[in-house]
Amino acid sequence: MNPLLSLLTFFTDQPWTIPLIGLLVASLAFMMGRRWFVVRPAAVTEKPAEGPSSNLVTATVLTKKSEPDRRSAPRRKGNRVEVYLSDDSKRPPILGWVVDRSIGGLSLIVEHSLNEGSVLKVRPRQAPQTAPWTAIEIRSCRADGGEWEVGCRFLKTPQWNDLLLFG
Repeated sequence: MNPLLSLLTFFTDQPWTIPLIGLLVASLAFMMGRRWFVVRPAAVTEKPAEGPSSNLVTATVLTKKSEPDRRSAPRRKGNRVEVYLSDDSKRPPILGWVVDRSIGGLSLIVEHSLNEGSVLKVRPRQAPQTAPWTAIEIRSCRADGGEWEVGCRFLKTPQWNDLLLFG
């Protein structure tokens, strides 16, 4: 009898050969997939041009790549949602619009400047009367054309169903 055939017969009669062959084929497929289908970053081969402006551009590019995102939760954009902002005084609430939102806070557009560090309460305009006012802290306020873009942080993370009212 052929020695190769007797060796093959020996291995096919053993119960552990099928899982072993499966493991070998899966390992081979994994290695081949990593070799041909994983995108690797391109290596920088060009030396940047010398000069004062090129150093600024290179430093800016390197800085932007190395800075991690400081947000603890990603922001989501969506339809603008009209909201009321109030400081619990007798004055009527300020009208604003939610531009983007996250679990940590809101980005609003308002018609007037707001003081950074102030604490206000916000509530969607179309929310039912039973919807609670949510406390926010104004973290940033910057002019954007004739409007003001306001970054807000929730003082206490609202419940999920209340958060959904903001869009």
